[in-house]
Amino acid sequence: MKKFIVLFCCMWMMLGTVNAQSDAGYVLFDLSFDDENLSREERAVLPDKSEMWFKGDFLRMKLPMGMGIESEVLVTKKESYLLLDIMGNKMAMKSSASEANKRKSDLGALKLKSLSDETRIIAGLPCKRADMVNAKDGTTTTVWYTDQLAAAGSWYFQMEGLKGVPLEFSIDLNGMEVRMKAREVKTESPPDKLFELPEGYNVMTQQEMMQRMGGSR
Repeated sequence: MKKFIVLFCCMWMMLGTVNAQSDAGYVLFDLSFDDENLSREERAVLPDKSEMWFKGDFLRMKLPMGMGIESEVLVTKKESYLLLDIMGNKMAMKSSASEANKRKSDLGALKLKSLSDETRIIAGLPCKRADMVNAKDGTTTTVWYTDQLAAAGSWYFQMEGLKGVPLEFSIDLNGMEVRMKAREVKTESPPDKLFELPEGYNVMTQQEMMQRMGGSR
């Protein structure tokens, strides 16, 4: 279980900032994992969905992990928080914009390589194809995105040059491929309270969080 907590901490460390139009809404993603080395027990604890709310400069994304563990990310205009609730032990890793930019350099952001005329409908929205390249290792990945949504200020997927919101894509996390595909999209404005830091969380730095989780970065 601990290795999955560290894995998802690394996943949240890929948070980046992208300037886009201001908008608001909700997206429900289906998740799937491709790793032949995972045991049946390990697959059983992996999440199968993720929820995202966004409004102006704010974003919140929820990724349940099972076994009494909940994880979320909360992003404001100038900082972000990784929230972990492990059977009542609540921790929040705080990161500034400058720290996010450093992670962007260390991990290798995805940058737009080319756009295609191909289109498809995902969760009821027309999407366009974009090929992205990892700035660090040169690997490429295909992203399907919609220009009918925009998450202003901050975005989870750190994809530079993409003018819209990704609704289907995959990322590689230390040899594990994680695929995300939107199942449902709503455009109602979420309540402001959803983007407030919840009470009861022990706020710490990235280094303190990784030490607590038994890893380092």
